[in-house]
Amino acid sequence: MRVFFSLLVVLFLGCAGKDVAKMSLAEQISTGDSFYENGEYSKAIPYYDAVVFQRIGSSTEQISFRLAQCYLKTQQYDLASLELKQILDDYPRFAKLNEVYFNLAVCYEHLALAPQYDQKQRYEEIETLKKFLSLYPYDANADKAKELLKQAYYQLTLKKYYNGYIYYKILDYSSAVMYFKEVLDELYGQRVEPMKMSLYYLCLIYLERGNRAEAESYSDDLSYYFPQSYEATEIKRKLAD
Repeated sequence: MRVFFSLLVVLFLGCAGKDVAKMSLAEQISTGDSFYENGEYSKAIPYYDAVVFQRIGSSTEQISFRLAQCYLKTQQYDLASLELKQILDDYPRFAKLNEVYFNLAVCYEHLALAPQYDQKQRYEEIETLKKFLSLYPYDANADKAKELLKQAYYQLTLKKYYNGYIYYKILDYSSAVMYFKEVLDELYGQRVEPMKMSLYYLCLIYLERGNRAEAESYSDDLSYYFPQSYEATEIKRKLAD
């Protein structure tokens, strides 16, 4: 990991000029702090990065945290996540670990792909949020973390819906039914699109299979929760034919 950061240091020093390399540690920290406190986060990065790279002095963990904050403020979530994970590895007694965990989860939330794609970052977000809430249940960011966790789980449910839809389109109805039913288990009673469409496709599948009783059962739920929807009207029409 530090090899990666050493390459970044070289790049940053090249962009910032030779002055950074010629500065003393105290000067690098002071200059970085000046930019940071003025909200010029991108300008603070090369100075903080040079300090972190040297790993000298007791203030390194705080500078590393500020460097991660700079990456966050400039929306460089991939670099921020790397720095935050490094803090967790190197400074397990850091006084601001609560902020480290929460900010790391925020990074994963931004880095996660849409639910149609691989959800590795989303799973990492969930694990980080669960860790944060278990360690700091009364933290100022606890409510935000709970909301992020709720949204993360919803995205995973969307992933299941898209899996079901793909299987439906390729006529693998058994797999489609499995995924659509999982969506219903996780969202039942919520008037949201994936629940509506899962009910709709289940109706279509059971009609295709000639299982009218199951189709009618899911049609009843579709009409109850989404009475004005095109899907509910369409299934009623098909059942009436």
